[in-house]
Amino acid sequence: MTPSWNERPTELANLLNPAFTGAVLRMAVSGYVREAQAGMPFELAFLAFPFCLHRATRSRLPRAVSTLLHTWLQENRDVLVQFPERSRSLVPFTKEAIVFACQRRVLTVEDAGLLQPGDAPLKGITAYKTASDEVKEAISRAEFVGRWFALSGTPVTIYTLLGV
Repeated sequence: MTPSWNERPTELANLLNPAFTGAVLRMAVSGYVREAQAGMPFELAFLAFPFCLHRATRSRLPRAVSTLLHTWLQENRDVLVQFPERSRSLVPFTKEAIVFACQRRVLTVEDAGLLQPGDAPLKGITAYKTASDEVKEAISRAEFVGRWFALSGTPVTIYTLLGV
């Protein structure tokens, strides 16, 4: 369960606020849809934040989607050390981001459980251009992660590769 706002440390509230995480998730979904020409499976949303919001992992992501996930993981095995725990700890924030983004039509969930970019634009996304480099990088790498997931196999395969 997500702690209430008055119980969250300031740093946590700032980094994992639903507007920001919703924007990150929208970018990941947009990247997936762009590459796969289909909606992103709902369960993959729970893997976007451990890649995009964790600086040490994000900074080591490949530059091109042609680098296959399983190949990258063989060369970066240490990324997996805390990945399952990090993924589990971010589940409440991912759920909160999905609900927030869907309420504002930034994301939609199809009947088949696939996430699609919604019809509402990311109005505040331009505000992130003046944000810290870390925030800008998280937003920009989210689209890459979505595209990468689209080329990496089924959700079961991706979860298995990541040990989640």
